[in-house]
Amino acid sequence: MARVSSRAVTSPYSVAPTVRSTEETWAATTVAQLSHLPESDRKLVRAHLKAAGARSGQDWAVQFAGRVGGFVLLSAILFASAIGAVAWSGRVSSERSAAAITAASYLVIALVALPGLLRRGYWISDHFNRIRPDAFKRFLRYYIPVLAIMGLVYIIANTRAFNGKSAARTEASFYLAEFIAFATVTALGFVIAYLATVSLYAASLNAPASPKVLLWAAELTMTIVTGLLVTRRTRNVGGNIHLDSGMLRLLNCAVTMEDLAKEPVPAPAHVIKELILRLEIAARDLEVYAVRRVPRLDIATRRITAEDGTRLASIIRCRKASLALAITPCVYTEVASTITRVLLAWSRAESADLEAMVRSAPTVERASVARRLASRVWQALLLAAAGVVLPFLPIYTANPQAGADARYALITAAVVALATGSVPVWDTIEKSLQPAS
Repeated sequence: MARVSSRAVTSPYSVAPTVRSTEETWAATTVAQLSHLPESDRKLVRAHLKAAGARSGQDWAVQFAGRVGGFVLLSAILFASAIGAVAWSGRVSSERSAAAITAASYLVIALVALPGLLRRGYWISDHFNRIRPDAFKRFLRYYIPVLAIMGLVYIIANTRAFNGKSAARTEASFYLAEFIAFATVTALGFVIAYLATVSLYAASLNAPASPKVLLWAAELTMTIVTGLLVTRRTRNVGGNIHLDSGMLRLLNCAVTMEDLAKEPVPAPAHVIKELILRLEIAARDLEVYAVRRVPRLDIATRRITAEDGTRLASIIRCRKASLALAITPCVYTEVASTITRVLLAWSRAESADLEAMVRSAPTVERASVARRLASRVWQALLLAAAGVVLPFLPIYTANPQAGADARYALITAAVVALATGSVPVWDTIEKSLQPAS
């Protein structure tokens, strides 16, 4: 069984021992709730999951900035785009279509960033909740108001934010200045969001008034630099971080399903939706456990490992529909048993149980969310591009107001297309040209 490297940080003032210990304790106490496992198997699973928790905790402590970076960056983009949309919306009455178009553009950015932010939030929430029950909900309870208040303060204190001159609205310099303003506010939002995340995470590890919280917050803040500079020897704690993460997530799901099975009626829809989502996140971790260890240029090996990863993830994905179809709580016990068998096969590293499960598993590939999103983005870009280009056509020369109205209609359609994916692009563009014909 792989153990955490002796080279891992052991300073009494470091956050790493606390995170490792917390993850280990969570794994041990959670495995104890797998009541249908024989005691000998439970001890084996507990030992391996405790080691996985220690490795996961060490990785989070050393690479904290990398683990929350995506969540923080998307928060910053949403922060900046929301400020831009609000700032320009307040000027629609005076500048009409020009301000409306700019506000709509920022709304498009916000709509693109929001789904990714939600996915990253779900991804990091499991680790937060292993630190302390419902820690992520408490984190959001402070995190969202902090960003909202800081955004409001910024708008009030800097009334000239996103404040280009209307006369220059058609010049390239205006768009360059607007982009620089957006990038600046995004950078400010990143700093605010990252410091808030670090502080709230450190507080969740200990009492907020503890002196250690400030030291831990400082150490976690510095991982934005040290996480990049840390040597491979120092960072190596053994094991497979994706496999460890996937198994810890599966343990959480299995215990949740055993609890649901004790109820006299099936669980509410929102509980099942969240459970299915968490199973999918665990499946994604398992799906890449091997391919992430292969050089990118070795295409053949990456294809082989990707197929095995997909089969391993398929064991989990095949059971997601059972949760939605369940008409009696006993189905939850059956799904929990499948997950527990995966945990037990993984714990029996010397046997070929897990390999046999992978070989016999069907291939259920993940639905291509990226492809559907790309289709929506493409439609929105076509409509937005039409909104920028069409008003400059000769047919609008004699009627600039018609050109401005067409631009407003097309940008609005772009926002709707991004949100719903149901706007007919070419019909919309054709209708925008009809009034000018």
